[in-house]
Amino acid sequence: MKRKQEEEEAARLAAELAAANKDKPKSEEDVKNDDAASDLSGMMVKSSALQNFGQQGIVEVPPNAATRRFNECDIIGDLDRDEKGNVLANQDPNGNFLDKNGKPTNERGYLTNPATGDVINNLNGDKMFDKKDLDEKGELPAPFNVEKHNFNPHQVRGDFEFDKNGLPIIKKDSKGNFVDKRGSRVSSRGYRLDTPGNGKDTGKG
Repeated sequence: MKRKQEEEEAARLAAELAAANKDKPKSEEDVKNDDAASDLSGMMVKSSALQNFGQQGIVEVPPNAATRRFNECDIIGDLDRDEKGNVLANQDPNGNFLDKNGKPTNERGYLTNPATGDVINNLNGDKMFDKKDLDEKGELPAPFNVEKHNFNPHQVRGDFEFDKNGLPIIKKDSKGNFVDKRGSRVSSRGYRLDTPGNGKDTGKG
């Protein structure tokens, strides 16, 4: 806000100066000064744009479940993954979790503030999640622990009846395959399958 006010004040003064000198003949020195001022003004605009670039939504801090913009990649350290894409947390000889660059992480591979244990992002180190909101294994709170990649799990769930606890009733067909109430193949957790073992986006919102 302060920077914006300073820029607006500078622009106002420049406009007043230009108006006062509009009819005044310009010397060669005046022309050079005008060019220098123009270059400086251009650099200020670029600098302001660059400073604001990182504040225009690259990483939402803190993440908001409603906007569905959170991505696990924003908080993961530089770590290897197994063949299934799971992050392989790395411990040093002292039992500390660190990524390849020596940055502190928790056991899930999320970058952390070593002083507080809070999960931070890998862009500028801003806090994303309080340590107290993580579970005992360092996993994120719901719904971020499910929607880790701007992904809506409801779009790939089958159609089910629910028990009194609100859990889907997943049945099996005559061949022992898990199916929803329409008879469509699903996984043991209720996700639709297009081919054996492959998840399917049903397009449901």
